[in-house]
Amino acid sequence: MSLRLLCLHGYGQSAEVFRARSGALRRALKGLVGEFVCIDAPHRCTHFLPDESEASVVQRLGWWDWTEEPGCQRRRFGWEKSEEILLAFIDADQQGFDGVLGFSQGAVAGAMLCATQPKRFRFAVLVAGGLPTDPGMSEILAAACKLNAPMPPAMHVYGQLDQLVEPARVLDLAALWGGSATPYGHPGGHMIPSSKEFRDAVVAFISGLSNRPDASAAQSNNNSNHNNHNNNKNNNNDDNSNSMAPRALPVPTAQTSLADVPTGLHVDELQSLLLRRH
Repeated sequence: MSLRLLCLHGYGQSAEVFRARSGALRRALKGLVGEFVCIDAPHRCTHFLPDESEASVVQRLGWWDWTEEPGCQRRRFGWEKSEEILLAFIDADQQGFDGVLGFSQGAVAGAMLCATQPKRFRFAVLVAGGLPTDPGMSEILAAACKLNAPMPPAMHVYGQLDQLVEPARVLDLAALWGGSATPYGHPGGHMIPSSKEFRDAVVAFISGLSNRPDASAAQSNNNSNHNNHNNNKNNNNDDNSNSMAPRALPVPTAQTSLADVPTGLHVDELQSLLLRRH
């Protein structure tokens, strides 16, 4: 099995930073993933205050940005351009991508791509990606998930101590995925965990994908979509299309303050859980 993942960095980061901070996970996935393709977002961040020591050497990029409106309202802009660039990049790629791996804003960008273009990916690993706070963006995401259900299987990762993207927002996004969602909690903050437990959980998630009832159909749709956009797509992985399936992943006991969230919940179960928490 040799998969290709499209990797989307967080706000204020870059492809180079994402690659550096995902090293432990990438090494753990070496037997499953043959290539991690990291791409820079097109917008320079205007709301990020870097440390003086790194201001001149670190590129701060985002998939969208915002302006402050009267009444403390924020107006988002830039996602449409990012989406256009990402889709053009995917279409121009001769091999295609099996999945998307995103962190924070990059995880939301990955969720948007999966929701609006579900045939392009077989799965997603979305780390610290919460339901967008921008009403327009969240409405587009919710409508796309409903229209294109079922979604590609996705692992929705949240940190118990994350103060930037609260766990509830990650679970709100997971609820839109319904039965295709696999929530996973870890005891850390806003980061890509490097623990063995997390690495093993991601390996198990990706390794188990073919045992899903809809896996064969999803792979067929994925291959068909790539062929429609690029007749030169390499289909050498077709023999492995039934070798992956999502498994129920344990949420660490440290997460019991989030109502001991189980994994692989269906949408009605997730919504019931969210109602009990709010």
